[in-house]
Amino acid sequence: MKKNDLSAVMSVYKNDSPVFFQQAIDSVLKQTLQPKEFIIVVDGPVGNDLNDVIALAERHPYVKIVRLEQNCGAGAARKIAIRECTTEFVALMDADDICIE
Repeated sequence: MKKNDLSAVMSVYKNDSPVFFQQAIDSVLKQTLQPKEFIIVVDGPVGNDLNDVIALAERHPYVKIVRLEQNCGAGAARKIAIRECTTEFVALMDADDICIE
């Protein structure tokens, strides 16, 4: 694998824990080998607490947020995220997964 030929994708929806979601995002952003892009799909409307976490994530130059108007489910949201990827390799993450450094 070429350095930086990796995308990380994650989806989040209204019932996800903002605390776990923030920890999941932080664990990706703190990796020694950063992904080229980190695509987060917001699967339908979410509350202010999750939107606050999303706003913080958007500050990073390689984070891309894709918002869906309606909840379509984790599988469909993940498929949308993968279509946005520009790299050969994709790491799939859930909104409560933690990457080990």
